Amino acid sequence: MNVAKSTSTDLAKDRSVMTKLMLSGIMILAGTFIYISSRKSVLFFDWIPSAVFEALRPFEIRGTSLPEYFVVYSLPDGLWYGALLSAQSAFLKNTFWSRCIFGFSILLPFVWEALQLCDGIAGTFDLMDLFAYTLALSIFLICLNNHQNYHEQK
Repeated sequence: MNVAKSTSTDLAKDRSVMTKLMLSGIMILAGTFIYISSRKSVLFFDWIPSAVFEALRPFEIRGTSLPEYFVVYSLPDGLWYGALLSAQSAFLKNTFWSRCIFGFSILLPFVWEALQLCDGIAGTFDLMDLFAYTLALSIFLICLNNHQNYHEQK
């Protein structure tokens, strides 16, 4: 009986890890698609011919209204942050160093924006980025809490 219970627990854990990793991949791809398809110049992909990016832009978002600005400039960052949290939670262990690394990941974008605000690092401070990070973190924590509650009830 113990073998069957441990096997089903291991299977549920493996499914949980795979789900978190698949969600991370989807968030990375979605953020990258938005980033590439809505910007005139693509910082990390300047080695790819611009004709490729023109083909990937079925619509043009100028980022002139607040919702468009959020989608073009902040949502990709929030999606990438959510992917980081999801992927790291898949491998989170109940050890000191694992929790420290995870805590660092939680704080990373907020510290990054604060350093940009203080001219500590290059970049432009953006409140919308903070909103995207806060939204991603909130959704992540709600999902994590629901996941834990679900498994405690089983």
